[in-house]
Parts: sequence; C-alpha cells; structure tokens
Amino acid sequence: HRAISTGTLQRPKQILHSHASGIDAGSPINMERILALLRDDAVLIAKQMSDWESCGRVDLMPFQLTAVQKIMWSSSVSEQEILDVMKEIKTQHDYHVCPQTAVAISAAQKFNLLHQGNGRLPILQTVTRVPVVCLSTASLAKYTGVAAKAGVDVLCPPAIKALYDLPQKSIQLLESEDWENVIRDRIDMVKLRWKELH
Repeated sequence: HRAISTGTLQRPKQILHSHASGIDAGSPINMERILALLRDDAVLIAKQMSDWESCGRVDLMPFQLTAVQKIMWSSSVSEQEILDVMKEIKTQHDYHVCPQTAVAISAAQKFNLLHQGNGRLPILQTVTRVPVVCLSTASLAKYTGVAAKAGVDVLCPPAIKALYDLPQKSIQLLESEDWENVIRDRIDMVKLRWKELH
C-alpha cells in the first residue's frame, strides 16, 4: 500500500501479524514485475531491486509512481474491517470468505466509495461504479479462530479434520545449508512417493 500511495517501498522492521496472515507480506514480490510492465528499463529495475535487497528500501522514480498510480489503487484494511466483511458476506450471501478475501472485498468496497465518478483511473471516466471480481483464496476452515471472532460458524470438512490427526513432520534448516537444494530434494521425494502410490 505504501509503495503505491507514496512511492516508497520499504521493508518493515517488524511484520505485524493480522487476521489475514496469508498476506502479511514484508516483501511484495510483484513490485518488480509491475515496474517492468510499466516501462521496460531492465537496468533501472535491477538497480532498484538490488537496493531493495541490500538496504530494504526503494524510492520509485517520479515517472514510475505516476505510471503506477494511473492503473493501480491500494488500500489498507483494519482487523475489524476484515471481521465485518466476513460476517457481512456470510449474512448477505451465505458464503464463507477467508480473511484474505475479506481484505480484497473491503478494498473493493472502499475503491467504489472513494472514487465514484472522479475519473482518477481511466476506467472511472465513463462509469460511476467499477465491477470488481474478488477470487477467494483459501478455505475458511483454515481460519476457524478468525471465523469465531467474526461470529461466523464454519464446519470443518472431513478431509481437513483428518489432517489434524496426522503426525506433524518438519525438518530444521540451518542458515548455512543450501535451502533451495534441500527443498528441491524434498519435492522430488514427494513426487516419487506420489508416483508409487498412483
């Protein structure tokens, strides 16, 4: 949100965990792609991403910020707004949305309220309400604690309930290990087991 509204992309000193834990991002990975789509300047973008990696901050060039703001809008959403939208969607549409989806819906609602007919974005020059599609990203069964805070009852599907009875498995990776190779080896092992079973 900060990068799109102010032009400063800065790694937070601390990530605050929210109800929408799936999008508690300290490093928005799509910014590099967005900048490249707006203006294909590989040298500038490589320098900016290098600065991001080394010092955790990038200030967009004025032309980049202007270009981003012509096609994008962002919003922050409070914890209470997440809960309110989850409850609203369940009450009005009998549909469960995960916290991340509630963030998207809340932002879309704010977008339409704040920008009705002002022409800030090209699409808004001809319409007063922009149709928005929000794709639900996860099952609410993963967020039963948040659902309870929202006052939304959610039944956990049997397949997910069964997962709670399985033994937990984990491996500890040391900072000195080659994480990419360790993870690739684990993925290959899972693929082999899958082929053996099917």
